[in-house]
Amino acid sequence: KHPPVYGRCLFLGGGVYGILEPMNKKNRQSLTPLLALGFAVSACGGGGGGGSSSSSSGTQPGLTGNGNGNGNGNGNGNGNGNGNGNGNNPQPFVLPDDVPLQAYENHPTNKAVHDVTPQGQSSAQIKLPADTADNNLFTLSDDGRIWWNASPDFEGHADSDGDGVYMIRLNHQHNEQGFTEIAVTVGDVDIELAPERWAAETTEVEGFSFTYEQVKDILPDNEFVQYLMRGIAFAVPSEGPVVITWSLVTPDSDLTSYLRPPDTDTQAKIETYRANLNRAFKEFEDAANLKFIEVADTAETVGHIRVHIHATNPNRVGISSDSFTPNILINSSSSYSVYLHEIGHALGLHHPYLDRDGFGGRPEIETQRGHSIMTQALDPHLLPNDIAALQWLYGDENNDDLNGLQAALADVL
Repeated sequence: KHPPVYGRCLFLGGGVYGILEPMNKKNRQSLTPLLALGFAVSACGGGGGGGSSSSSSGTQPGLTGNGNGNGNGNGNGNGNGNGNGNGNNPQPFVLPDDVPLQAYENHPTNKAVHDVTPQGQSSAQIKLPADTADNNLFTLSDDGRIWWNASPDFEGHADSDGDGVYMIRLNHQHNEQGFTEIAVTVGDVDIELAPERWAAETTEVEGFSFTYEQVKDILPDNEFVQYLMRGIAFAVPSEGPVVITWSLVTPDSDLTSYLRPPDTDTQAKIETYRANLNRAFKEFEDAANLKFIEVADTAETVGHIRVHIHATNPNRVGISSDSFTPNILINSSSSYSVYLHEIGHALGLHHPYLDRDGFGGRPEIETQRGHSIMTQALDPHLLPNDIAALQWLYGDENNDDLNGLQAALADVL
């Protein structure tokens, strides 16, 4: 969007304070802090006049200071002397180093794109000029976070170049010549690669399910895996992980499927629940060949998995008979273990202490810890039996013998 900015030297009080690096779409960098040099520096200009003792004060964009001393330099005049200087100046404009950023279409507008407040600095020092780059598509909140004004659309990029790379330019209020650019690339949630429930032509069974009879000959040696089956699963694409979108229901969502509005009426609540969900989904990603992407929950779009949180909710998962979208209901006072348990249901795991459709069960472990997150004991994390079941359903990218149940069924049906 803008030509590269090459090094402008920022010198003050006898030390190099920072330097602007060249920037392009592949290498967006912020001001790089440099160690202060312990001696007087003169650069980016001619020498001083000289010879006589002087006292001065002045400002540069972003740099202010006062100093007293004798000049020493060559330029339009000659002089001899020694100099001392000191100043009181703002910190260099340094952002976290995790830019550029990746986002996906339908990114929720109540989910920050990035926190841009440099450590130890006030967000009041950072400005988002509306007439620069793609800044008009974003908002910078008082706490230093950037937000989309509207969810991005991969099929209709709104950035000025139309290439899906949104440029955000941030200025430092003390330094109009110092700025940082952040590149946010918006990716596609490919519908063809996204999972779908298995249709009758895939499993030769009416509906979106598989039966014990179909899989009994290909069940793993770990008998506990079959106890965890509930006869449903997401399909596995031929390449890459199973990409599953999820969305958090808010008062602005389409609430026709729910008896009550969700308990997500403040940003603080949304972020508390989202933190638990992100943490839980990350455990499932680490366990099997799965990837979860949060999308906005609106009248136009919802995730493959919807999460509704309310103070009077039971903890349960309902599966829509027409779209097979798992609807997770979670009580707002529930522990993190409940989040894991209910997501497990949405991914096809069952209570291992109950026999469901011939898959078997062990009633004695209902309240015992150490077996599965799917018991009522609610262990704090996924356990080896859970991981084995998830890898049998969805594969393990590090194990060529585990490609997911869909691939295994294709060999026997």
